[in-house]
Amino acid sequence: MSADAPAKKELRGNQANIMIIIIRMTVLILVAFGLTAFLLNRCILFEVEGGSGEHSVLARSWFGAVPISSTPHGFSSLMNEIYPGCILENEKSIDWYDGVTGNEMKSSQLTVLGFRCAATLDKLQEWYQKRLGSAFLKSTLEALKPDGTLEDWTPIIEGELGRQAFLLRQELSSHRLRFVAVEQRGVEREAWVVLGDYMRGPG
Repeated sequence: MSADAPAKKELRGNQANIMIIIIRMTVLILVAFGLTAFLLNRCILFEVEGGSGEHSVLARSWFGAVPISSTPHGFSSLMNEIYPGCILENEKSIDWYDGVTGNEMKSSQLTVLGFRCAATLDKLQEWYQKRLGSAFLKSTLEALKPDGTLEDWTPIIEGELGRQAFLLRQELSSHRLRFVAVEQRGVEREAWVVLGDYMRGPG
């Protein structure tokens, strides 16, 4: 046996160990990639909110919502889109729950803010259309609820929206709906503005 035989054997052993480490790392990376893809597909919903030149992205899961992207103006929420000078008159919110008694979990929520505004109906319509942009589409009270929604919105909507209200609606996905409604109320230069946000859990 030559003098360098042990050295060659040790070198082959080191190479074999390096190959094993590389294979194990490759398997771990593939498993992590597969698990991440599964979680993104099954457990996480990406939610986009947009206004006039602004946007924000939320990652929503069983553990809550985390903002992951936004414009320099920060996280944009419809509830912050209030015409200057409007006065908050009321706030209504209702939650729905699923599950057996004693172990219920919140499944959906509807929040509505009502404002009294010293402005003409035309001025408010123009302001909201420009402010919210093309992401919000004209709608009607009859078509307000998303298809397949079983919850009764009557207790929170009744008295807030008239049949002739000018309504803009944005359905972000099957679990999120936002809307704004503007309606003339009695006095010529006074109107009623309603901002609404409906969310259904990702489960």
